[in-house]
Amino acid sequence: MTTSRCDVFSLEMDDDLRIPGSMVSGFVDINLSRAFEKKVKEVSVMLVGEVTTRVSQTGFDTSTSEEERKSFIEQRTSLWELEKSPPPFSSSSDSNILSIPFAFEIPDESLPPSFWCSTAEGCAFVKYFVKVTAFRDAWYNSNVSISRPFPFTPFDDSVLLTDSAISCAARGKHTAQKLMRKGALFGGRGKVEVDFFVPGLPVMPQLQSIPVTVAIRCFSKPLSSSHSKDPSKFTFPKPPACPREIALYLTCVCDIRAQHYEVTSIASQKPIGCFGKPAKRLPDDALAERVRVAVEEPVWYPDEQNSKEGRWGQAVELSTEVVLCCSSSFDVDILKVNYQLDLKISFDGFDNELEMTIPLGPVSSGLYRDQPHDHLPKLDLPPGYWEVVQVVEGKSAAQ
Repeated sequence: MTTSRCDVFSLEMDDDLRIPGSMVSGFVDINLSRAFEKKVKEVSVMLVGEVTTRVSQTGFDTSTSEEERKSFIEQRTSLWELEKSPPPFSSSSDSNILSIPFAFEIPDESLPPSFWCSTAEGCAFVKYFVKVTAFRDAWYNSNVSISRPFPFTPFDDSVLLTDSAISCAARGKHTAQKLMRKGALFGGRGKVEVDFFVPGLPVMPQLQSIPVTVAIRCFSKPLSSSHSKDPSKFTFPKPPACPREIALYLTCVCDIRAQHYEVTSIASQKPIGCFGKPAKRLPDDALAERVRVAVEEPVWYPDEQNSKEGRWGQAVELSTEVVLCCSSSFDVDILKVNYQLDLKISFDGFDNELEMTIPLGPVSSGLYRDQPHDHLPKLDLPPGYWEVVQVVEGKSAAQ
């Protein structure tokens, strides 16, 4: 457990991941002398779960924003009241500290996971926290409170998918292609075709390996048939034969609504799998174990309409497994969160980057009710989620 303090009380609790039915417990230590000096009449503790959205709109010379907040958990209990514990108090500071335990149970209901995003267009978060408040006895005296967050994720109530069921599932195929020219503004253009294969699952579970395959076919610009025996003439675009030359991202897409404003925003984009930057951190032998690469020999393809021309082509296939680690998909009216994969492959020359988006089905938590929950994973939440907010005399500060 860790402790958050103000001059009237301290809140002690842990930051472990909670699931439906979990207990949220801790201790509140009240300094009775300070409470009397500050004219505190009551100290209470609340369990809160809420979603907050904010959308900004910028005009020619104006900028406005709207905010909306909805609570789905509000449980409150009173810990201490002055009327039931009046002064005088002991002169010993230690004996004036009253330690009171508290405990709440998270409802076993359909609740969204902890979530946080902040972009230029808007921000949204789903936050679970314990709030301790010292209420003062006059309207002109501001209350004192500390809000301490903790992470939450729901159960996956879909059918449990075994690793073998995932690997044997029918693959969905997503395609993209692009014509490319190296250097010159005129002349023939090469072509790149990409097929991306991922299991067509009704729900994408986290914490399990999901096989993906990237099949890349590159074709040179039209060449004279006199080059049909010389594969060295095939110089562009050459297919990437190393995972470090490919970037694959897990992208979070948010539909945010706040009052009358709505916006769709890319909340986050992080590398996934052993491609791009993560691959660069691995030695060659470890990378070869995680990503299987099959490189075919170059093949000459005669032009069916012009017997004097053709193209060199070459195919590469890269196969690996990815593990999703994120807040699960959800929809709570004012905030909807979904995910997609974004593939980027760069080639030599200007604007020679092939990009494709692979939509994913709903992403689940990967935690099932019937499985043991002794070792729960850690949610990948940004630092903003973990701020402990202290409000004293009407001013807010993050600890």
